[in-house]
Amino acid sequence: MKKLRVPDFKSYEEEAAFWDNLDTADFMEDDDKWFRFDTPHKRAVRVAILPEMAEELMRKACQSRP
Repeated sequence: MKKLRVPDFKSYEEEAAFWDNLDTADFMEDDDKWFRFDTPHKRAVRVAILPEMAEELMRKACQSRP
């Protein structure tokens, strides 16, 4: 896993272009803790989240079940 280095930006537009074109895959730790989401186009989506956030999402999901 690479360490992300964020440069100093000269303008908002330069910063926006940096983040819009950044592929974060190389900077994410692959710890096998991934969630699956159904998407309208049936494409795979990977979203890395903190363990505390995952626990909160699971808690809320269980509370919302009928």
